Amino acid sequence: MTNSSVEPALAYYDGFVTEALMRINDHREHRLQNVRYRRAKLTIFGTSPPKSVTYEIYLDRAIHGRGAGAHMSNDQKAVIIGAISGIGVMIVLLWALYQALPEPSGSDEMASRIGYALRWNAIAALPLFAMLAAVGNARFLSEAIDPTLGKEDRKLLINGRVTDNTLQQFALFWAGSLAMAAALPGGQVRLVGAAAIVFVVMRLAFWIGYRVRPVYRAFGFSSTAYMNLFLLLGSIWLSFR
Repeated sequence: MTNSSVEPALAYYDGFVTEALMRINDHREHRLQNVRYRRAKLTIFGTSPPKSVTYEIYLDRAIHGRGAGAHMSNDQKAVIIGAISGIGVMIVLLWALYQALPEPSGSDEMASRIGYALRWNAIAALPLFAMLAAVGNARFLSEAIDPTLGKEDRKLLINGRVTDNTLQQFALFWAGSLAMAAALPGGQVRLVGAAAIVFVVMRLAFWIGYRVRPVYRAFGFSSTAYMNLFLLLGSIWLSFR
């Protein structure tokens, strides 16, 4: 069913018109819910009328006053803001901790620097153990004790995903921190200690953000992911410069 006389939607939000007033040829008005636009069409999903109806209208009328970013959802915006802020906070924390940590003794020798990195890696592994414990305890105390039954609740599913991602991030951190410790000269190895502290803080931020609302995980995810990239690429650059 098409109609060229459909008036533009009254409200616009995230690619969806949550409430719209539509006028049809016979001048009857219907207040409909969850109006979703696709290109030059609005597909109405509502209880009245009971069936989905597609109205052809001009796209510029449907998104009147919106710019080129009208297709970006609030969740996407939250992820972008979280990711950028996470990277910024990571850089500031890394620099501040590097300045605050003392230079380790015997850091002129590579073996001492590797040992220094391994000690900090043990600290960086603590969030992973806490997550594993949270998943294990939740399974033991619920019907999800048998993982093949699919009885996990939302909290357990999130904790499991956080654990999986932290294991992946820790593997990258392990490789990057050891390589950086081997490549950095002397007392500059304390950068690895600073990175380990940031890793712990941002993994906890990732966990908390995921639990509050999944899109809020971007803050902790981006900070550790890009710090790991920095450690890996930095160590390669220092090794071959």
